[in-house]
Amino acid sequence: MAAVRHVLFAFTSVLIPAAALAATYSARVRWQPSSASTVAGYRIYQRSTSGSYGAPQQAGMPTSAADETMSFVVSGLDVRTDYVFAVTAYLGSGVESSLSNEIPIGYAQVAPLVDSDGDGLHDGAEDVNLNRIVDPGETDPNDPDTDGDGVPDGPDRCQGTAPGAPVNSSGCSCAQISCNNGNACDGVETCVAGVCQPGAPLNCDDGKPCTSDSCTASTGCVHTPVSGCTACTASSQCNDGNPCTTDTCTAGHCQSIAAPNGTACNDGNVCNGAETCQAGRCTAGAPVNCDDGNACTTDGCDPILGQCTHLSLPGCCTTNSDCADRDACTINERCEAGACVSDPLVCDAAAPCTRAVCDPRVGCTTHPLPDGTACVASDPCGQNSVCTGGICEGPPATVTPGGEPTGVQLEVSSFFMKRLTKHSWRLVAIGSFAAPLGLDLPGSPFTVALIDAGGLPFYQATVEGSEFTRTGDHYLYDGEDSISDNGLKKVELWAMGEVAQVSMTVKVPASVADAAAALVVRANDVDIPGWGITWLITIGNLCVRNTTFLCPTNGSRLKPCK
Repeated sequence: MAAVRHVLFAFTSVLIPAAALAATYSARVRWQPSSASTVAGYRIYQRSTSGSYGAPQQAGMPTSAADETMSFVVSGLDVRTDYVFAVTAYLGSGVESSLSNEIPIGYAQVAPLVDSDGDGLHDGAEDVNLNRIVDPGETDPNDPDTDGDGVPDGPDRCQGTAPGAPVNSSGCSCAQISCNNGNACDGVETCVAGVCQPGAPLNCDDGKPCTSDSCTASTGCVHTPVSGCTACTASSQCNDGNPCTTDTCTAGHCQSIAAPNGTACNDGNVCNGAETCQAGRCTAGAPVNCDDGNACTTDGCDPILGQCTHLSLPGCCTTNSDCADRDACTINERCEAGACVSDPLVCDAAAPCTRAVCDPRVGCTTHPLPDGTACVASDPCGQNSVCTGGICEGPPATVTPGGEPTGVQLEVSSFFMKRLTKHSWRLVAIGSFAAPLGLDLPGSPFTVALIDAGGLPFYQATVEGSEFTRTGDHYLYDGEDSISDNGLKKVELWAMGEVAQVSMTVKVPASVADAAAALVVRANDVDIPGWGITWLITIGNLCVRNTTFLCPTNGSRLKPCK
């Protein structure tokens, strides 16, 4: 406990026996008492000038003199030792002030003095007078810190002595220091047989039903309002909305007691299973199993509706019937590996100058091509044909100087395709046509083309007339000796009067022939009359064609046509 210390103003008197120089002497210590009414007594401390304070002498509560000072005689002082004195005040609880200011005294100072009244003390300066004892709890700003440890000299004597330690390194006992361990919750500590003892624990109950009472070492009692606590007069006022607690009004405030674990409860969510109380909380059980066993649905649970949901997965299936749709542009809808697949509907143009489209609502339909679009007329010997109002039209057939038209009908006597290998077909075609003006191969190119039902060539080859060998009226082209790779292996032409005959052998790649055969099949559809495969030959200005012969749809290795 800090204290204010003041300058001493009294002297110490000594008692010298009449005989030889006494070995000891006595001194009276005088002080100004504390103004605090709670002071229970005073203690006198002494030490040698080079030593430490030991256990104090109990001065109790001396009677005040006329000048209102108090005094106490200290005996047994060694004449060979210089002393220092100080005084403290203490309360009934044991709390003690810090040391007063100190005053030194030695035998050499008092030996020459006379004791005329025979009381063993010098007449005029027999007292060591301390001016004032500080009230417990006061602080003296003038108390110096001579050792530089940051603690004033007064309280430094016993600084750091732990409660319960009989004596510290400075020789201080708990009777010389405050028995206060800094824990406000330990009550009032007392000194018993030189050892600090804790008091009764501090009772912090404020008697209020809605505060939580506790104690902290630094501040003492703490009263914290209980969140949600409401003073009550009846249990009906205490419903906390938790189905897993029993709510009652006890001692004027609401109390909630957890229901036994396993008690049924309901959190309003059917999807998380059957709930039960666990540690006072409504705890979800096993989630509801909403699996409907259908691989084509996403299964879930709707907590608002309180029921399982099953959403269909687009394109998912288990049987072909799951894949039926209303799209007229798909065919062969079927289920493969759990997913719906289908084939697109192929729409062919019904005639030249039309464009096939598929409408998901009605299926295939045709739109006319814009007027002026180039096209192949129904007569492939027509030149510069264009679309007009959805019809392919061209100029009339021209007439040669001899009076014959350039468009001549080709009569087909033999036309078939035979598969040679996996990658190729052999085409053999024989026919005849009117040629009143003869043939003029040396100066004209020879072109052969096969045109599909849509008017587009799927095979075409051209040979210069100079590559034919002529023997009389016989013309021969041997493709085996040619460097061109057009698949035309052999061509023979005969001019017999006004009639010419043609025979050719062609090696057609399977990719072309297979596609051509498919087109031929569609061309033979009875619902599209007038369509067929066209064989076209041109020799210079001479155009020979047959647009009416058809091929069967059967036969994987031989396809004869007529």
